[in-house]
Amino acid sequence: MNKQLFYFVFPQSGETITKEMNPLAVKDAAVKYLKTQNEVRGDICIIKDSRENVIAMGYVSDSMKVSFFTEDETVNDIKPIGVIEEGGER
Repeated sequence: MNKQLFYFVFPQSGETITKEMNPLAVKDAAVKYLKTQNEVRGDICIIKDSRENVIAMGYVSDSMKVSFFTEDETVNDIKPIGVIEEGGER
């Protein structure tokens, strides 16, 4: 699969990470960003595509559970509402 440009926007800190990556790796990258830097970046990540359309939102809770929300039915590796934990889905 071809790499595409994605923007990971953290509204609470004002930070934006721009990364060219395989679309299948976007969810893993968002989990990494939210779990490792949520004290600095905040607990919300807005994921945008190269046209700056919002394709998903990630949220990390105080107990470090990451939830994803999307309206894009073509993104089949991100469930409409799901919780990802260490060790797999719940």
